[in-house]
Order: sequence, then structure tokens, then C-alpha cells
Amino acid sequence: MKNSRLFLNSFSEIENYLQRYTNTFKHESFTNLVNKASRTNSIVKQYKADLLELKDLRNAIVHERYNGQVIAEPHDGTVELIQKIERLLKDPPKVLPTFRKKVITLRNIDTVFDAVSLMTKRSVTQIPILGEDNRYLDLLTSNTIVRWLGSSVKPDSGQIENVTIAEVLRYRESSNVCLFITAQTNFLEVLEIFDKYKNMAKKLEAIIITENGRDDEEFLGIITNWDLPVIYDALDRY
Repeated sequence: MKNSRLFLNSFSEIENYLQRYTNTFKHESFTNLVNKASRTNSIVKQYKADLLELKDLRNAIVHERYNGQVIAEPHDGTVELIQKIERLLKDPPKVLPTFRKKVITLRNIDTVFDAVSLMTKRSVTQIPILGEDNRYLDLLTSNTIVRWLGSSVKPDSGQIENVTIAEVLRYRESSNVCLFITAQTNFLEVLEIFDKYKNMAKKLEAIIITENGRDDEEFLGIITNWDLPVIYDALDRY
């Protein structure tokens, strides 16, 4: 099949998707569809400029012909791009199963010694902390432990073995954030969330995955800044 036909097939699928997504039943220009969808759709927002350029190529293929033949036959890379956008829109990669894992947690009545031991053993720098009702309470970070050590612990005091996490959390960074997302969240939405916090005073430490994005549900996985290369690599190969 010629590249022009492959291109037009994908373009039509994308246009149909945008019509459904924006709930547009009357005739609407492709540009308007893209502009509308980009306000709430992370994939359309990411590829907005590409989509508008691809629209111009579509017009050249459909409207400009010589002796009945198209005068603009898309390059292989262009076809690969539009097919990738189509795949991302119709079936974007979700956070599960890639980030499904047993999330390490502790309770606020556990000791800071328990936390430090787990962080060392599992090579993690954040641990979600549960309250006495076993619901999410806060996120303990290695930075919070360092702040507590610097403010409260004297040399050779032996305090670390008996101090509870609840006490250490008093030294947490007020600007730190931990968010919850649903299991249906896609990779580009995750990148958009992290990108949003790059320009804020608050620091996004972690995103916890639950079925419906609620903090009272079972933790299905966790994503931190260290996991972003996994997402970028998966999107490059998608």
C-alpha cells in the first residue's frame, strides 16, 4: 500500500477520534478539533504542532494532483509519526502493568530505624506511611530523615532505634507532594503531571497508583522521578 493511502487512513482515524473526544457531531475543521482536544487531552497537547502540520500534508495529498496522481507522497518517517499518534490516541500505554509492584509501606508507629533499614535494603528514598487505620498518612523521604537528624539527634544518643516515624514526620518538607492516580492513567499524562511541578515551588516526590486514584485503596504501584526514563523509552518504542 502506498504511503499516501497509509497516511490518509491514519489521518481519518485520528479525525474520527477527535470528533468523538470533543463530542463534535457537526462539521468542524481539523484545526478546531485539535485546539479543543489539546485543552484536556495530554496526547493531543503533546503532538499538537505535529497534527497541524500533518493536516497541511493531508490537504496537499487530497486536493493537489497531477494527471490523477498525488503530488505529495509522504516520507516513511511521516507515516510512522502519524501511525504512532493514532496508536497513542486509540490505545495509549497505561501505568499498569509497567509500574505494578508491591509498594513498600510502614506505619507511623514504626521506628525511623525501620525506615532507614528498608530504604537501604530496597534502595528507595521515599516510603508511604500509613496511619493507625491503615490509610495513607504521609510520605517519608530520606531528606526528611536527614532534617530530623540534623535538628534533633545528638551524637551517640542512641535515639534512632526508638523514635517513631510520626515524630520524624514533623520535620517533613512542607513543599513536598505525593499524588494518587488511577490505574487507567497513561504515560503522557504522568509526564504532564511531573512537568507541571517543574515550574512550581512544590516538589513532586512520588505518584502512587490505585484503582480509582484514591488514597484509601490498595497501592498498586509507585512512580518517582527516577522512573521517568522508563516512560520516555517506552514512548520512543511505542
